[in-house]
Amino acid sequence: MKEHTFTLGRRAILDVNAPEYHWVQMLHADGMEKEAINTTIIRCLGGNPQIADVFRQVALSELPPAALLKLIVPEDCHWE
Repeated sequence: MKEHTFTLGRRAILDVNAPEYHWVQMLHADGMEKEAINTTIIRCLGGNPQIADVFRQVALSELPPAALLKLIVPEDCHWE
């Protein structure tokens, strides 16, 4: 696996009730700063700072899941 491969699959990205989104919502509710959340996303799911930031925004209902899909190209993502 490539160093910055984003490991979350398309099905989970499109599922707004996915546990990964709830996990980010809990980090936010616990008062974690956005930079720390983004770093945690990269550490746990891969990707890069831009993907992590958009993932966080999708989790917080600030952007639709399609915004994240637009950033991810097949060779940089492990599709389910």
